[in-house]
Amino acid sequence: SELITLVGNYNGGVEFVLPMAVCGSAYAHRYGKWIEYVNYAALIMSLAYALKCDSLTQIAVFAAIMIFMILGDISMIANPLAKILRWILNPMVMVGLNALVYVTVIWSGRADFFAKLGIDTSFHGRRHIWDMAIYWIQQKPILGNGLETVDNVAQKIYGYAHAHSFFLHTHYMTGIIGTLLVAAMLAVVIIEWFRIKNDRLAYVLSFMTGCLCMTNLFEMYTVPFFVYTLGIIYYIGKTDTPVAG
Repeated sequence: SELITLVGNYNGGVEFVLPMAVCGSAYAHRYGKWIEYVNYAALIMSLAYALKCDSLTQIAVFAAIMIFMILGDISMIANPLAKILRWILNPMVMVGLNALVYVTVIWSGRADFFAKLGIDTSFHGRRHIWDMAIYWIQQKPILGNGLETVDNVAQKIYGYAHAHSFFLHTHYMTGIIGTLLVAAMLAVVIIEWFRIKNDRLAYVLSFMTGCLCMTNLFEMYTVPFFVYTLGIIYYIGKTDTPVAG
């Protein structure tokens, strides 16, 4: 089937590729560029399969990671660029841009910018799913609807087992309380970013935090994936050590 790939079925490839890119690129800056060469090969293969199964989410995320890797490798040669990239693309900016899209596009339904780019403003049918999820969130905004079974969720959200957005589905299940806990986890990672001494590593982790949020804006990659990948980012930043050159 054209929907089945070596990196998972349809959008599931992100769950393998994003943690791989986080670790591979971060440690390439610490232990040697040869790790990055392996990362490029794996990512190019993944991007090829994303194109084959026409997964817009994977294509966008993998392409963004490729651009970030190229800039990161250039910064390994030109150290001043690393410092510039670090502060321009800091996690407050990256997470803030994702939050802006979440509020304006998913919650408010304003997608004029995407329409100008020729992107389907229903986002492959997600608009109807988001609207129904928002309706149920408004019924129980504080505590949410709880950890319901797949069947119960499907009866409420247009036959789908989830809200097709991790952040929206978290709010649907756990209300404002759960949403604030997710925001707190992101805040802890952002605070940790400011103590990282290695500019190249800081840039890597900031961009990956942004990519993690971007994938979860339009897909439901489960709580374990989000927490696991965010935990990797935090751990790499927490154990930052000076590198030579």
